[in-house]
Amino acid sequence: MVFTVLFFGASSSQAVHPERLSPDEMTAGAVSKVLASVRDLVLASSRSGGRIGSSRNALAVAKEKLDRHDFAAALASAFQGVIQVGQPGSPLASNLRDGFDFLVAACSAEQSGIDTRHAQDIFEAAAGDMGASTGVFESSWQALGEAIRHADEGARERFARLLRGLQPPPRALSLIGGA
Repeated sequence: MVFTVLFFGASSSQAVHPERLSPDEMTAGAVSKVLASVRDLVLASSRSGGRIGSSRNALAVAKEKLDRHDFAAALASAFQGVIQVGQPGSPLASNLRDGFDFLVAACSAEQSGIDTRHAQDIFEAAAGDMGASTGVFESSWQALGEAIRHADEGARERFARLLRGLQPPPRALSLIGGA
């Protein structure tokens, strides 16, 4: 039996070795993953009363900005789309903000070569409870922190460079400490 593995958008060496990506390719990959994950986060919020239709325009603008390689603006537009979904001051709104911050950090870590699967699995499981109380993603943040601490030095350095270039929220920056 013969198996063929296909990689779309990157050569097999880039998929296995993120250190071979240019900074622009790495940033584009991370932001692209964030935008895809944000759509899932917004859809999950509907189970907790999120107004998902209100995010449509901001997410379309985020995609346009990504296509123009204006990465910080793409993330800012995506953030606007996320916060429009929840009622201000509600547990859902707080969790959506925290979830967005987590996605920026986790997608950047993954793009840097850090194994974030466990943290992202916890995040996906918690997303269904966003409307109940605040702090539903705390376990996800802890697992992500552990994954980063256990990553090799090169991956941590790539993560720190990538994250700083994205103008991330303070909680995401706390993951790199003095890196």
